[in-house]
Amino acid sequence: MKKSDSGPATKQSTRLRELTEQLLQLEAGLRRGGGPDKIDRQHQQGKLTARERIELLLDKDSYSQGSDCLSRSISMRAALRRQALSL
Repeated sequence: MKKSDSGPATKQSTRLRELTEQLLQLEAGLRRGGGPDKIDRQHQQGKLTARERIELLLDKDSYSQGSDCLSRSISMRAALRRQALSL
């Protein structure tokens, strides 16, 4: 017998892909900081962003951040799991 493509496993897989995409979009937004306008404002004030200051402090390739804002990412994943379970 052939398995149905509309079963619970397929729905869960689709939902997981949606949640993963939401998480990736959130992390991309966090990496951008406050957005181009806020970054430009800092530069106009003669300041660097926190990310730029860190890059100046560290030797090239001496540090690799696995995930931006890891604690926020973990809490977001937990919230998304709770949301997925309630569906």
